[in-house]
Amino acid sequence: MKIRWLLIVILLSVATACSKTTTSSNPTTSSNPTPSASAAKGASYTVNVDGKNADTPETFIAFFPATVTVHAGDSVNFNLVDSGEPHTVALGTLADAAITAANKNPNSQGPPPPEDAALPQFTPIDENGNPALPISKLTTIPSAVDPCFIATGPVPTSTACPAGSGTQPVFDGSQSFYSSGWLAPGSPFGVKLSASIKPGTYQYMCLVHREGMTGKIVVVDSSQSVPTPDAQAATGKADLDKTISALQPALGPLAQGKNHDLGFLPSGPKILLAGSAVEAVGEAGQIDQFGPSSVTASVGSTVSWIVIGDHTVSFNAPTDAQGIHTPGTSQLSHKAIDPLGGPGQTAYSNYTGKGPPPAPLVIKGGSFDGNGFHSSGVIFSFPPALLEYQLTFTAKGTFPYRCLVHDGMKGTVTIQ
Repeated sequence: MKIRWLLIVILLSVATACSKTTTSSNPTTSSNPTPSASAAKGASYTVNVDGKNADTPETFIAFFPATVTVHAGDSVNFNLVDSGEPHTVALGTLADAAITAANKNPNSQGPPPPEDAALPQFTPIDENGNPALPISKLTTIPSAVDPCFIATGPVPTSTACPAGSGTQPVFDGSQSFYSSGWLAPGSPFGVKLSASIKPGTYQYMCLVHREGMTGKIVVVDSSQSVPTPDAQAATGKADLDKTISALQPALGPLAQGKNHDLGFLPSGPKILLAGSAVEAVGEAGQIDQFGPSSVTASVGSTVSWIVIGDHTVSFNAPTDAQGIHTPGTSQLSHKAIDPLGGPGQTAYSNYTGKGPPPAPLVIKGGSFDGNGFHSSGVIFSFPPALLEYQLTFTAKGTFPYRCLVHDGMKGTVTIQ
């Protein structure tokens, strides 16, 4: 699974894109149900950003539904379903150009299209798409994480947006940049469509997950009926349920410390997986669990976690260290992302995809006697080049631990 927040752009295959001014005689996609009733003018639609499985901690790098069909004057509300992953919603001609360019070569694993560079990254990255700063110094880029609305021209890609650009106007389809900033739970990003917006397709994306997480607002002529908000919400739920179902085959193997998509990984009684995924999901979902969730070893043993995704391995974490978003700000929480008690990630794989996948790159996290807050810090690790976090236990006891990115992702180490 190659989904990365703060990391390399993922170019996934999505539905054929149209430019923002393209008019279609029937722009409603096949994923929308045939309406049994037409929505009233001035209707309000909800798009869930990410999703939740009530039974298993999971993350969904997608919008539900990914396409809404509306009239001019309607509203679209983007509601964050908090999985721990950061998300934004960015519309406008710059986002439309980047998505359209990516769709021309949807299976590329190379660098993003030049159009992507016109949009700010969530955090500074280097030429390989990895964080350009050590984890402990990692910061966000204001123009990506703060609300920003620019009528014409470029958006700053490394600094804050111009003064006054934080005031949100109605969306008329002509703005070059129209962005929510870092979404927060309980604070939907409402997009009011201008009464004069032209019929056509208006694409949007997440500035964290880039062209790997996109959607469309399709505006149709007032004479054309569209599905009701409830009907389109039902489509989104069906799409989420389908993704959840596709993740199910990975649950059993993960509980045993296995991932059938990654048969090259080492295994053993003291080797665990941190996260899992299945290719059938199209890289739109990941399981946020440790597998197995508990392990028993003797004093002096070294336990290893092979990380699949963006996770931490954290013991005795204080409550205010859970979650990477510092509440009330647009800043990262360094209590959550920084290593403590031992080294964290300092290197990133340079694997080119040629030849067999390399053995996981080992991070020696030091030792732990059960006392104090000890954390790997956030580790970015994506197949096929993965990282392995090792920790040596020097005292007996039962030690619960968790991921500080994804709430609900927990495990236990018992040392006898």
